[in-house]
Amino acid sequence: LTIVTIYQLIQLHALCLGDNCPPEKSGMLILNDDTHGPSSCVPGIGVKPVGVARFYPYVHKSVDGLCRTIGSSIPNQHGANASKSTRKLLMLASCYVFASFDKNVMDAKLCNFAVGQLNNCLNNLLKEENNNAGDEDSIIQNFQGLKSLSPPVLPISSTKRNKKGQDDMCTYGGILATTKDTDSTIVEALFLPLFFRAIQQGVESFSPSNLISMLLDVLESCYETVGNGTISTPTVKSKIGTQRKKKRQKNDVVSTVGQRKGYRRLNAIRAGLASDVCNVLCIQESTHRPKLSAYLRQAFSTEQICRVIGLNSILDCIMTQSANEKSKSDSSSNAASSFFTPSSEFNLYERTLWSSHTNLCVSLGRGDVTFHGKIHTTNTKPILGDSVTRLNIFKEISLSCNHSKSNSWPLHLPASHHALLVANFTSEPIVSGQHEPEDFVVNSLINSIAEALSDPSSITYTKRFEASSPKDEEKMTDEKTPLSFRDGRLLLVALSRLPYDYQTKHLTKLASVIVSAFTTYHTDQSLQVLVTQNAEIARFLARVLTIYVALLNL
Repeated sequence: LTIVTIYQLIQLHALCLGDNCPPEKSGMLILNDDTHGPSSCVPGIGVKPVGVARFYPYVHKSVDGLCRTIGSSIPNQHGANASKSTRKLLMLASCYVFASFDKNVMDAKLCNFAVGQLNNCLNNLLKEENNNAGDEDSIIQNFQGLKSLSPPVLPISSTKRNKKGQDDMCTYGGILATTKDTDSTIVEALFLPLFFRAIQQGVESFSPSNLISMLLDVLESCYETVGNGTISTPTVKSKIGTQRKKKRQKNDVVSTVGQRKGYRRLNAIRAGLASDVCNVLCIQESTHRPKLSAYLRQAFSTEQICRVIGLNSILDCIMTQSANEKSKSDSSSNAASSFFTPSSEFNLYERTLWSSHTNLCVSLGRGDVTFHGKIHTTNTKPILGDSVTRLNIFKEISLSCNHSKSNSWPLHLPASHHALLVANFTSEPIVSGQHEPEDFVVNSLINSIAEALSDPSSITYTKRFEASSPKDEEKMTDEKTPLSFRDGRLLLVALSRLPYDYQTKHLTKLASVIVSAFTTYHTDQSLQVLVTQNAEIARFLARVLTIYVALLNL
């Protein structure tokens, strides 16, 4: 009865959310994120307000409280048994939240509740302490031939109770076979396949990548805080008073659509949901259950990895703009502290999101978020795939930085791109004859250096904000420094993976590029004046020479 009640509640809530979605809205509309809440306007991107959003904003609390209350109220269920019953109800409720997923509209807090339960399920199942999770092959076999998660049904006859007062045939609305199936295994081993069954609605063939695609849709929607040009944002004008019991008038809340350029700061609800999604997608190689972790990791397709790469650039914009706003506010405030640390630029939820997203990139590139110990038992096991797949991924990284030229590499990469590339370069097995990805990175980066040296006026630095005083200049850092030492490290690591003859060829090419550029500067008077009087260009030349000396020491 509890499962049927929760299922009906989630289904009715999904219908209410669907009624609030404008038909002309493109993409996913996130409600209940403290920006689009109840009794506020629901504008779409470039769409006029369609009315008032009417839904119950605390469904996630109702479902969570109902599961915990019923799970701990079962007769003769105490301690570990009560906790086990509660976990069953929480995970099954989360499965039905996934089953009601709509690509057009989403309740952020309810989705965060479901994603958190999925994250707990994965973590508990892949722990080494859980030695009673059953045979690893049998868990994987449960994924085969999965069908859509059916709605729960009430039992026709009452269940029989044993001497301890426990139900012998409790099937949780017909979802599980019997409670005897859970006696010899942990709960997560049975419920993990149910999460995949939940998103099988209307899908003919089962694939674990369907769940990954759904989570990436959620992540992309959470990152939709950066807009190119003009974006639509709700402007809520409300009367704030101390008399809460006073009846609300019709004009107490007036919602309009305001036009604001460029950026809306990520709020805590979206950041928390995005962090949990990143934690779920961060599937590490488990030493205790290597087959299961490898099975889940193989569900990542090249297209889905490229979607993560696109989100890297978006997150870089989000964090840069957040630091920019913080720096501007500190600079204009009289109470600005002289003790300036990078961590003070970001809120706690922004730092948590950054850590979770970076772990996702490292796990995709390496298979694990740590660099302790050896991950692979063999030296020929690929992580990102074969050389063709890795080459396509590296080309996508170049394109994600708005670098349209196919034979060059951006001189500045976001930190999350570096996390994925360096993690892969330092962990991917070196296979003879499959060095095309590394050769592409090294050759393209040298071409970009040659292009910048041939036109020094194109060497520019993107600063966070314009300093209003010399004191502010001390707090300012150059975010997008062309060919920073982090980019030079990438060149060094990629070159070290190439055969000796390829290393010699690329070093010779880089040396000829540097000599040709300095010869031109010596003979061309205008270029000589530009190089000697521009500190930014001089710094770039110094970094090129420093990186070249480091490459010679390989």
